Amino acid sequence: MVTIEQGEIVVKPVAPDRQTGPQTISSSDFWESLGQRAPKMPDAIRALLAALEPLGVYPDLKAALNLKADLPNLPKPVNFGYITKTGKFWTDPNLGSVPETIWRPYFETLARLIGGQISTGSTRYVSVDGRSAPRIDQFLPKHQDDLVEAIATMLRALNAE
Repeated sequence: MVTIEQGEIVVKPVAPDRQTGPQTISSSDFWESLGQRAPKMPDAIRALLAALEPLGVYPDLKAALNLKADLPNLPKPVNFGYITKTGKFWTDPNLGSVPETIWRPYFETLARLIGGQISTGSTRYVSVDGRSAPRIDQFLPKHQDDLVEAIATMLRALNAE
């Protein structure tokens, strides 16, 4: 925010409650916040990212840590889900360009891994109870290989389109 105080131009940050639009979080803030809630999760998530890298899946840190891949046949990156700094793993990113025959098996696999379900309505996502996203520690480290394989399977299906 720019103000004039005593004839001088002063630039001040906008108060958090007055900010609009998407906000980003620093990498250190993300890992620190996550580690405070679940001390082993930062290392488990880093291990997941390392396992996904050969598939072309990369982390994109905005307000949360997104798991994305760029595919030549799609106009926008595919987002396999995002991890919030509180440890929730939301799989509801915009999948508008992805056919249900491709995203549904991915969601079904994730739901099966944690005993969850697929919630549908205005958004579609894997849920633990029909309302809440699972925590990433429900998947990691126990189900890391299954999660990587579910993403690999979805990538193969997308590349076959």
